[in-house]
Amino acid sequence: QGNEFSQFLKSNGVEVLTQFRKPYYRHAALALEDRGFPETEMLSREVCSLPMNAELEDDEVEYVIAVVRRFYAK
Repeated sequence: QGNEFSQFLKSNGVEVLTQFRKPYYRHAALALEDRGFPETEMLSREVCSLPMNAELEDDEVEYVIAVVRRFYAK
């Protein structure tokens, strides 16, 4: 799972977590009808979480910012 952005971050040593490995409506336990949710499907492929916690040092935050900027400067 992942996209070009998350792969770029990972290849530069930035931990990336994907939010939804499987869209919620597809979990059998919820027994929801699959009526087609294209936005949800897209989000399950595209959304990722950047490192964020109280223990991150300023230089670590700056590094993540620099890597994100490098990606979008391409």
